[in-house]
Amino acid sequence: MAALARLHGRGRAAGLGLLIVGSLLAYGLASPLPGGAAFAPAELARGPRELALERATALVPPRAAAAVSANVAAHLTNRRELYVYPVNDQYAAALGYDKRPVETYILDLSDPATQRVEPLGRNSPLVATPPFIVQSTAYKILVLSRSAPAPEHPLDLLFGKGMACHGYDVVRTADNLRLTLYWERVGGISADFRRNVELLDGSGRVLAENGELELTRTLPTQKWQDGQQVRDEVELAVPPDAGSGLRARVQWLNRDQRRPILLQDGATGAEIPI
Repeated sequence: MAALARLHGRGRAAGLGLLIVGSLLAYGLASPLPGGAAFAPAELARGPRELALERATALVPPRAAAAVSANVAAHLTNRRELYVYPVNDQYAAALGYDKRPVETYILDLSDPATQRVEPLGRNSPLVATPPFIVQSTAYKILVLSRSAPAPEHPLDLLFGKGMACHGYDVVRTADNLRLTLYWERVGGISADFRRNVELLDGSGRVLAENGELELTRTLPTQKWQDGQQVRDEVELAVPPDAGSGLRARVQWLNRDQRRPILLQDGATGAEIPI
């Protein structure tokens, strides 16, 4: 640039032209921005995990004090009280963090800073008393809140002596179905259970299956506290030939013995109309 400044007339014009052409050529050959050879559109696309984080942030009440993983904080910066989790001990006292009731947490357990707190360690909100309502919108994404809306479709089901289902929500598109089940531990649970959901057509044919409540990889059922409520998001693909009369069959299975936990009427699972 200093050499270009010393040029005059046609020399300066030619120098500017070469600079522009060189810059454009370098951009095209190496830039990671749109139009450059290193541009990767897939890295900017919103995939399932990004959509799950969007659903997680949408669950935070507008006026709630929230503590969230660093990669989530930028999406909630208009909040009056927002903390980056975990709060640095150096600043916690000055912020009065321990004295303020945080009503909502969004924990991305793949975030390096969030990983510094053991999910079930004594400083984790997952073991707080009274327990938070927990929702997992995807693997290692947890939303902890003190309140939650009532289910759109109430139910009164009891699996064994300890696992109650209070209802469900359902959102359906042409090729996908998201079923949200409302669970609560109401009695003793001494084993690790696995939740299984099958999508059935009108003839009873299994069209799709979701064999795991992702939360239980972090918080096994025997670790749920009495009164612990869990909102369980279930994603199921709907085939083009699914037809009408769809229903979901919901089961809890003993993970070790692989036996279903019976409902009060002796059934091995509950069938929910979609």
